[in-house]
Amino acid sequence: MTTVHGRGRVAEHPAVRAADLTVSPGDVIAPVKNSFTRSAVFVTTVDGPDPVQAVHEVDELAIALASQVVFEVT
Repeated sequence: MTTVHGRGRVAEHPAVRAADLTVSPGDVIAPVKNSFTRSAVFVTTVDGPDPVQAVHEVDELAIALASQVVFEVT
């Protein structure tokens, strides 16, 4: 990996409670085998009176935020 774009923007989002990146420029990113071998993870939350709607909203938010993080590789 040469660089990561968008991590800061995601980490600063008000719905993101935690964000972790486990790789640095120069690292080789191996294929993901399970949750413990991921290169990055973030946790989002949404509040709302309807739990079903909140789950739907947090899923959509997580997908939108994940699409903003780009790993450049050579």
